[in-house]
Amino acid sequence: GNAEFRLSDTKGRQVVVHGLGEALRHVGKRVKESAESELAKYYPSGPDGGRPIAYLWARVVQCEGIGCGAEIPLARSFWLSQKGNHRQALRYKVEKKQGSTPRVIFEVFEPANESDVPIGTVSRANATCPCCHAVLPAERVRAQLAAQAGAADVRFDAHGHRIGGAFLLVVVTVHKDRTGRGYRLPTPEDYAAVYAAHEAVKKMGTGVSPDEPLPPTGTLGFRVQRYGITRWGNLFSSRQKLSLIKLQSLLAGLPPTERFLRPMLAAAFNRVAMSNMSLTRWNAHAQKMQHTFGRQALPIVWDFAEVVPIANAPGNWESGYELVCNVAEGWPMGCAIGGVQQADARKSPLASDSANIWFTDPPYYDAVPYSDLSDFFFVWLKRTLTGHPLLRDPFDSSNQLTPKAQEIVQDETRRVDERVKDGAFFESEMARAFAEGRRVTRDDGIACVVFAHKTTEGWEALLSGMLQSGWTVTASWPITTE
Repeated sequence: GNAEFRLSDTKGRQVVVHGLGEALRHVGKRVKESAESELAKYYPSGPDGGRPIAYLWARVVQCEGIGCGAEIPLARSFWLSQKGNHRQALRYKVEKKQGSTPRVIFEVFEPANESDVPIGTVSRANATCPCCHAVLPAERVRAQLAAQAGAADVRFDAHGHRIGGAFLLVVVTVHKDRTGRGYRLPTPEDYAAVYAAHEAVKKMGTGVSPDEPLPPTGTLGFRVQRYGITRWGNLFSSRQKLSLIKLQSLLAGLPPTERFLRPMLAAAFNRVAMSNMSLTRWNAHAQKMQHTFGRQALPIVWDFAEVVPIANAPGNWESGYELVCNVAEGWPMGCAIGGVQQADARKSPLASDSANIWFTDPPYYDAVPYSDLSDFFFVWLKRTLTGHPLLRDPFDSSNQLTPKAQEIVQDETRRVDERVKDGAFFESEMARAFAEGRRVTRDDGIACVVFAHKTTEGWEALLSGMLQSGWTVTASWPITTE
């Protein structure tokens, strides 16, 4: 609405703004300006003055073909832009000097047709060496990446020279006096900035960035552990960690009069975190980064797009806080106030026969690893909102990650009370949850259950649990959404 808020500007002077959306925007802009002043040196402009908005990286493995040993940048595609008449791509030539390991030299060019663009170097986790054409099988690709904890970071020598790890393919830039995106090859200054970020993070010590463990290998929806990504921090390169830690510290340092905004800005921060990490993709049609969660899983991504969170481009800090501002400004005035409460679905705090409508979107059997995926955001929230009461769960004594013991999913890698979380577990616990729903719903009330699954097993487990709990199914409404 038009509520009045007294806030601070960048010089510490008091200003007055009206409306929650404007308050969030004011503080968001101030955080942006502070972040720009402290992080700009880690994202240097190019020789032509173009400002970077994204960096396109490839994880690297070493060819094991006889007499080769070349680096293989893992790229699924070498297209940079497939937009209209601004088509750009990478091509390469192989440099072989006597007594030296062969290497790939890249060039940005404008292809006349599809066939001009070389095919990617990796398919179904098998890598093809561009120098000798030997194929490195998937198990060796996994082993080499695992030895580098996923290989999202550059490896430097003591003098700051790249000696391995992630390979910078292209820097995506914008210019003040030109329209559209520019694409240029990396310079030594680009790697020097990465090295500076790498050293800055090393000085911060442990625990500043997420070091909590990922779920075990084989967990539903997760494949990255096989590539050495075993902790949440492994999902971020050093420069990505540095920029997120800086934003996080700026939010933590808000003056006391503005700390009521922190939970909302923490949601904006998490939006940036899922864009500024090493499982994002470059969309050559839209010429922008695609954030991590295109689906509810964390698969490996060979070549990823590192966004510049202080640039004017998708995935930046501004795009994060503007989404939150839009929600605040779009919230209807004068609407009834609802209540939110944490509770076990099998032990509802509601009185019997108290609800006219019971509406639920329950877990989708074995389709989505809800709690494990939520840890991606939770590990940052712990640091952005230190000590916040909503981050202490009443149903689990462990505060390291989100609670999982009582989660109703079909996942046979997990146990609860010595019981495997198989189909029978899902069905019986769903029956208990539906029985509670039946208890709190009036006899003339109605329940609506939203569910989706590709298999009859998933549907059978859900419907069996529903019928066991005493519900009468009166209609099934199949709909087409996504």
